[in-house]
Amino acid sequence: MTWLRRWCAATDGPPGIFNVAGDGCLTVPEIAERLGKPQLVLPAWALSGALRIGRMLRLTEHGPEKVPFLRYRPVLANGDLKRVFGYTPLRTSRQAFEEYLRTHPTIARERRRAQ
Repeated sequence: MTWLRRWCAATDGPPGIFNVAGDGCLTVPEIAERLGKPQLVLPAWALSGALRIGRMLRLTEHGPEKVPFLRYRPVLANGDLKRVFGYTPLRTSRQAFEEYLRTHPTIARERRRAQ
């Protein structure tokens, strides 16, 4: 029945574009911590230069145009989804991320405990 509701919402719901996102956000350090991965903070100019060189050498498909996205991570506002569309997500952003990790167990590395 859930798929039918989604289909009706996509075809018969109010017009507009709605961000489908849970309440709250996770920071890059929080995501890195939860994934068990180190976070390497570089100055924007250094990352931009490294990406430019990496793309020229065909080591990466990413270029310096990605730096603003990495520096200023988007946070989606879901107010219209709740107010206009009348839907409140069942999970917060953090809960959705935890659910993703639970259903994709190979994504997160086990954090090494101090011996």
